[in-house]
Amino acid sequence: MLAESYDSITSGDRIIAAQEGAVQKLTIQNVQEEDSGTYRFEADGGKTEASLFIEDPPEFDQDVLNQLGNKITLVKAGDTAIVKVPFSGKSPMKVSWYKDGEELFEDNRISIDNSKNVTQLSISNCNRKDSGNMTIKLKNECGMASTDMSLLVTDKPQAPQGPVEVLENSESCISFKWKAPKDDGGQPIEHYEIDRQQVGRKTWTKVGEVDKSTTTFSFDKVEPGKKYKFKVLAVNSEGISEGLVSDIITASRKAVPGPPENPNILNANSNSITISWTPPRNTGDSKIIGYIIEKRKKGSNTWSAVTDIPITGNEWTVTDVVEGLEYEFRVIAVNFSGPGEPSSETEAVFAREAMKLPGTVRDFRVTDTTYSTISLAWNPPIYQDNNVPKGYIVEMKTSGSTTWTPCNTADVGLTSYTLKGLTKMGMYYLRVRAFNDGGMGEPIELDNYILAMPPPVGPKFIMDGSVKGFMVVKEGNSIRVRMPFEASPPPQVVWLKGGFPLSEQATVTSTNDDTQLIIPVSQRSDSGIYSVTLKNLHGQESFCFEIRVTDVPKPPGPVTLDENVPYTVTVSWEPSKDEPLDDHLCYVVMKRDSSRLNWHTVGDNIYNNKFTDINIVPGRNYYFRVLAKNDMGYSESSDTREPWCISKQRGKQLF
Repeated sequence: MLAESYDSITSGDRIIAAQEGAVQKLTIQNVQEEDSGTYRFEADGGKTEASLFIEDPPEFDQDVLNQLGNKITLVKAGDTAIVKVPFSGKSPMKVSWYKDGEELFEDNRISIDNSKNVTQLSISNCNRKDSGNMTIKLKNECGMASTDMSLLVTDKPQAPQGPVEVLENSESCISFKWKAPKDDGGQPIEHYEIDRQQVGRKTWTKVGEVDKSTTTFSFDKVEPGKKYKFKVLAVNSEGISEGLVSDIITASRKAVPGPPENPNILNANSNSITISWTPPRNTGDSKIIGYIIEKRKKGSNTWSAVTDIPITGNEWTVTDVVEGLEYEFRVIAVNFSGPGEPSSETEAVFAREAMKLPGTVRDFRVTDTTYSTISLAWNPPIYQDNNVPKGYIVEMKTSGSTTWTPCNTADVGLTSYTLKGLTKMGMYYLRVRAFNDGGMGEPIELDNYILAMPPPVGPKFIMDGSVKGFMVVKEGNSIRVRMPFEASPPPQVVWLKGGFPLSEQATVTSTNDDTQLIIPVSQRSDSGIYSVTLKNLHGQESFCFEIRVTDVPKPPGPVTLDENVPYTVTVSWEPSKDEPLDDHLCYVVMKRDSSRLNWHTVGDNIYNNKFTDINIVPGRNYYFRVLAKNDMGYSESSDTREPWCISKQRGKQLF
């Protein structure tokens, strides 16, 4: 029998009560939340209880999960994105939306509506920044669930990236390039449209299209001297971007190229002569499309073209030569506007079997270096009659480069050469080769790179007349000490006073050949022993000197007179206030007979505060005075106020 507070349970559609032997079973099918509770079984006065808890964690519909995970939600810019996601689970349910890991909250564009089994996110007036990975998180007391989806807001592309860069500007063609847009609007670029505007007019005219993989355009319907602007627009399925507008481009007038440079004979034999050159620095109004080679016999004024049409490349073999004759060549560059100026002519060369190439230069060496030059020297190669060197070519390459560059535009006939205009402390690899009419010999290269700097020198002071070991400076005056030196590389410079760093008012300036100490306003405390030390990789040197900052001393204190020894007078005085600060300070004692006006020195260079005068004539009156002196001069005197007299009978002071 069940207690009154319990409901009786009988078998039904979902609930089955059954007995299997001595065991009673209660089966509940299709469990629902209201099935939670405490169940009791009673029989023959006995009873037992069990509690049933029904859990209902958050769960997304599997079809919805598959749809959200495999499909990108597309929304056009300006439209409203609406995403509905059904779910199930025990209430209350907390629903949160995230974009790229950041939780979304409602504002004037975003709204989130949650019901018992559906959550809906709405974003009005969408823009490209709303694109991203969306995450929906569910949470109740029974658990958590989350799912992801992708939202893509499509729009027309951004404008192509600039600036518009002109590749070619001639009287017949303007070519330029640009960069693809940073943002394609979420849809692939289909093509680019190019518009043209003639400066002074308001209208734009479409002049062409290029496919999505091309970011260059050539416009060949230009008038020389006219000014144009070009606008590039990117196009995708959503529309046309804003335009990237070029600066004003003035179509070039006819301009032919300048002369090619460095025409050179590479090889010569009885049947042909091979020459080379480098392109002109000035290509005129368009790119170079070819070259015309001309030849003449040495001594002739008539030039003739070697080929009927311009050739390409920077090297050509001329076969129309007569063995034994001597020829000169020149090269003319050609662009869309026509042929330009001719190059300088090559040196004359015979159409004959080539001379044997010269041997390798010997004893290639560096003779001097500075911060902007490197001087080289070498010995000629060993040669015979058929391989005599005609000159030398010096070549260099900088650190990090793989290209050897000729240093001398004119042939070097001597066995020395100086490279100029180098970068300070630059690293240069150098080589030299001999050449003759047969061609270039093998180069010889220095074993290591050369630094553009003077030869290594350990620091050394230049002890000229301006460098002194002792200086006396009047207090308040400036102190300026210049120490010239030589050293390479420039040394580290350290100044000390008494072994310690200089005071804040001291300034040190150093160059590659001197160092200077400046103290604008000197003080007594600036006195001391100064040292300057130079140090580089090749040595170290120091120099010490003394500076004494002083001034005319202050006068001694009051003077007293005593007759400590009969018929003498002992003069005593209080020390000058500068005595403790100046170990060069001493005193001078002077005496005057009262009957005369002149003072006479009776004691000099006195380093204490007492002096005894023995030259006293009894019966005469004397005045005494004491002065302090140092390297800067004498102080004012301290005088006795009353005369001193020793009586003829017995020494006695009279007042």
